[in-house]
Amino acid sequence: MIDRPRLQPRRRSPAGHALLVVVIALGLGSLLNAQALERAANSLPYGPTRSVAVAITGPLGSISSFFLFDRPRRALDTLLGRSTTTEPAADVASPDPDPVEPSSTTTTAGPTPIEGFGFRSPTAEEPLKVWIIGDSLMELLGPSIVNEGEDSGVVDAEVDFQFVSGLTRRDFFDWPAYAAEQLPLVQPEVIIAMFGGNDGQDASVEGVIVERWTPEWIEFYRSRVAEAMDTFTSEGSKLYWIALPIMASDLFSEHVELMNGVYREEASTRPSVSIIESWDLFSDESGQYSAYLTNEAGNLELMRYGDGVHFTWAGARRLAAVIFEQMRKDWSEE
Repeated sequence: MIDRPRLQPRRRSPAGHALLVVVIALGLGSLLNAQALERAANSLPYGPTRSVAVAITGPLGSISSFFLFDRPRRALDTLLGRSTTTEPAADVASPDPDPVEPSSTTTTAGPTPIEGFGFRSPTAEEPLKVWIIGDSLMELLGPSIVNEGEDSGVVDAEVDFQFVSGLTRRDFFDWPAYAAEQLPLVQPEVIIAMFGGNDGQDASVEGVIVERWTPEWIEFYRSRVAEAMDTFTSEGSKLYWIALPIMASDLFSEHVELMNGVYREEASTRPSVSIIESWDLFSDESGQYSAYLTNEAGNLELMRYGDGVHFTWAGARRLAAVIFEQMRKDWSEE
């Protein structure tokens, strides 16, 4: 009689191990796809559900960006020409009222004149304290400004931006309230601010929904901008407010000009606020949007990501140089 080898029973993995693998896979997938989750959250109708979704996906996007998990998806979107922003897509998908003509159509004006503002010449021993704030447009622009400051040796700058934030929706992030808390702690002499990328949303005013881009919405947004400027300068800081650049979407560009018009008008009544223009800086020779622009070396370089909104490192450095040059003129004895 031949002895047959006995089959060893299969060792089964505990159910907990399988569940752990699934959880890890879902978590990694969420980090890699954080921007898409943010877009989905922002596309929800105005209300509690949307607010909760944005509150969850916003920090997820911050974590993804910090650990660079968003770069593979962003690179793929850029290669495929896909949009990775919420604003232009929403504009195209939804009916939009006739745009209100901006009160100011000039896009080449320099910073608002400053009368009676006490400038000083910073030194390495007493550097200029700069606080850089804003929405996701500051993701790369902020660090680029910091780099300019470090190269100068007389500027001490820090970046404090928030993804998916803005001035319209305080239920997600309240910039005036946050600034009021931080100003006594940071004590900046200069604040550099950039908003607007996420502000094109319907607003709730005393329980009534105000449709974006209508005359009523413009006046609502004007009040938000005015309050932000007053809060940011309440402790004596000089405020440089960066106007938005031209966008790939023609419709979004029209809306950007509406917001830029509000920024210019409100800044013109406040001696401690200057506007830094960026429209022409990111336009080609014919005044149109172009992702590729000629750099200082005379070569074409990618300045904007595939979403047609956010800056690449080259674009961020391009704008940072203009901002820092204006600061240098204002804060030097030359």
